[in-house]
Amino acid sequence: MRLRAIFFAVYIFIGSLLPNSDLHEISKISSLIQHFQRHQDTAGGNLSLLDFLKMHYKDAKHMQSENHEALPFKKMGNSPYDYFVNSIRFHYSAEVPEFSEIIHFPQPISRVKYTYAGTIWQPPKIA
Repeated sequence: MRLRAIFFAVYIFIGSLLPNSDLHEISKISSLIQHFQRHQDTAGGNLSLLDFLKMHYKDAKHMQSENHEALPFKKMGNSPYDYFVNSIRFHYSAEVPEFSEIIHFPQPISRVKYTYAGTIWQPPKIA
């Protein structure tokens, strides 16, 4: 049971790293390798893996020229651009309002003399 929980935890973690969580696309890696070997044979062994990936995943002309449905991450649902959300520009102008002169209000007249005001909260003292 513990091994199964670890397997599913790793499965969910790896799936969260990929767009669309299409882990079944990883099973198509073997067809990608076979397709790369086919292209390398036709190119006479002068094709690098990086050039092959650029040709099949970046070059739009080559993508439409052959049937590449068996290659991994080639379908429309696997694009990370599906999740791009264009945010609306928010313009904020901070304008400081102009203030008039400070108005001074008269202090209220106290009905208790200040000399005795602080002694009300003191504990009683024995004389």
